[in-house]
Amino acid sequence: MTLFPSTTAPQPPIASNTSTPLSPTQSLHHFGLIIVIGLFIVTRLTFYFLEETDFLFRLPQQDDAPTYLDLASVYAGLQTYDSVDRSPFTRVPVYPQALAFFSSIMLPARYILLFTIQQVLQLIIIITVYFYLRYFYSGRIALLASTGLILFYDFAIYGFLIRPEVLFTAFVLTACLFLLRALSTNSTIWFFVSAIFLSLATLTRPVAALSIFPLLGITIYFAKSYLSLRLLFIRLLIILAAYILPLAPWLYHNYLLSGSLVLQQDTGNLIHATVPGGHWGSVDIHELLDTTNTTELALDRALTTEALKRIKNNPTIWVKNTLANFTYRLWSMGFADTYLRYLDHTQTDPGGYHAPLSPPLWQRLLSSWNIFSPRFSINPMYHLYFVVNNIFGIFVSVLPLIGLVLFPFLPSSSKVIFIFLLYFWFITSFFAFSGSRYMVPILPLLWLVVPSYPAAARQLFHLTHP
Repeated sequence: MTLFPSTTAPQPPIASNTSTPLSPTQSLHHFGLIIVIGLFIVTRLTFYFLEETDFLFRLPQQDDAPTYLDLASVYAGLQTYDSVDRSPFTRVPVYPQALAFFSSIMLPARYILLFTIQQVLQLIIIITVYFYLRYFYSGRIALLASTGLILFYDFAIYGFLIRPEVLFTAFVLTACLFLLRALSTNSTIWFFVSAIFLSLATLTRPVAALSIFPLLGITIYFAKSYLSLRLLFIRLLIILAAYILPLAPWLYHNYLLSGSLVLQQDTGNLIHATVPGGHWGSVDIHELLDTTNTTELALDRALTTEALKRIKNNPTIWVKNTLANFTYRLWSMGFADTYLRYLDHTQTDPGGYHAPLSPPLWQRLLSSWNIFSPRFSINPMYHLYFVVNNIFGIFVSVLPLIGLVLFPFLPSSSKVIFIFLLYFWFITSFFAFSGSRYMVPILPLLWLVVPSYPAAARQLFHLTHP
């Protein structure tokens, strides 16, 4: 199996494995898949029963969860925007619409069913990674990567939260795999399907709104050598149409309400990245602007305008914050959110460690490794697991940096996936503080790329040591 049509110039192999690939049907009978499913079920049940009270009662009242639940009740016809005091543009619609199906179910059964579905979807993501790596590399690599995803708590926890990360990750992963299929078969239909899933990802989390540009760029790069300019132009129009198709009803709906094409009123958060440190909540909005009788959408636009003006007048602060975010998201993937946002039960304010006076990251790390600290109301053995998880997170955080160095030597399939990985890494670095959830979608993508590192490293070594 090759990644690209034969009409193109020869391309690097998908992987260094030269053995005959095992078909997905055959691999269903492989013992590794049984281990993956069994380990997933055991760990998820363990996580759930250790933190059942938090998952069902505390965390649904924390962070963005109440917003999603309020919008779900509106979509289900149980409330109105006025009664829940939310703007129609507060969040993009896919995840709240999905939650609306559970609104009539009594608590806590509603959350249990939701978490079960999210965990099943997470299992499907992991099995997809397993099949991909089993097919193109080896069963051992597939089992190792899948086990890493299963045990990495910063990935697992989002199946137990009222957050769109699991659904969003599924859309992004599916879009990337269909793009690889499109490049391999030179079939326009798969480009169309890939764009559809990127659009659905955008309607789940607007951070994907610009992902159409990597898709178009990759299409142009690989198709320009075997498609005429006219056919390439037609293909690009089809991709754009596919991307716009799911977005159009939502944008039209918002246009009727606001008179403009609004995706989500979230760009005002950029204001926090324009002050030294760039911590979330660094700017007192009520002191900055007169918010009396101001709609949320108007306030968001005013904050965005003010943020852009500040960046233009003093770009140095924003650049420093962006570079810090670029690095911090790697580190936060390993431990910051897990310990200090979700498991530090002694905090009266769940977001307390996001404040400008938070201890430095390394101090927070070292203090979180004290498994007998009274700050954490969890069993010391369970806490020890999180320490190991943190160490693994540090290892994981370095992998994208290694990919940047090895990028010119990666096989074409890994380059395509890594481009989307970089997109989500970069795009979230331009705003203020955020946590590990911004890295969740790239974790499966990262595991699809990492097995190609050794062959790429050998090529780099031979180049520098002829």
